[in-house]
Amino acid sequence: QRILAFKYFARELLDDPNIPEEHRSNVLGQIIAKGERISIESAIEFINLKRDELILTEDVAKSLISEIKSMTTRR
Repeated sequence: QRILAFKYFARELLDDPNIPEEHRSNVLGQIIAKGERISIESAIEFINLKRDELILTEDVAKSLISEIKSMTTRR
């Protein structure tokens, strides 16, 4: 359920004219796959990598990371 909520949030966020259209679905898929299969830290590293590659803007990267952190369960 949280993943579905994140997908909607991220899709809306990635629908930004400053983000190349050909990268949007790939970035979203990679973030979700890394978060589910590896770790949340891996997903955050991927977002930072895409920001450094100038695929994601600083604001979009920060918003994605903030949303991921707010959705994760602390134990």
